[in-house]
Amino acid sequence: MKIRAAIVAVTPLLLLAACGTAGDPQSNLSAVELTAQAQIEAIAAKDIDGVMRLFDETAVMTGPNREVLTGPAAVRAGYEKLLGDPNLSISVTPGPGWAASSGDLAVTTSDANLTTTDSTTGQAVTIPLRNQTVWHKATGSTWKIVSAHIARVETPGANPAG
Repeated sequence: MKIRAAIVAVTPLLLLAACGTAGDPQSNLSAVELTAQAQIEAIAAKDIDGVMRLFDETAVMTGPNREVLTGPAAVRAGYEKLLGDPNLSISVTPGPGWAASSGDLAVTTSDANLTTTDSTTGQAVTIPLRNQTVWHKATGSTWKIVSAHIARVETPGANPAG
């Protein structure tokens, strides 16, 4: 029942994601921000199909462990592992973004706290992250992620390799 509720909640956001027009950067940025929120909700609902529908076929993602995932199969495998974590939780604070007046390119940023299971201790650990996502909208299509860079926010004395 939770999955059905998540789908019902996300569907209007995905429909709004198709909105935005050439020449109106603020409208396009708003549409992209709604699409980004739908992705966060899909992650929280552990809905792999909801997460993946937002990625372009050519997408490249750099994860917080500096692993580069290229293409849908690699991105999906990375998210399947993440979504399978019993301690998974995420809180996201959107940052600044911009959209081109052409109506086909936008960039969003955010800060997040991602809680997962530490592979060494088995305990829940929260990692601060910073994200920059590049979005593209082909004619007659919806906004899709073409590039996402997710990096750990380094704290003094922390091991950056994690």
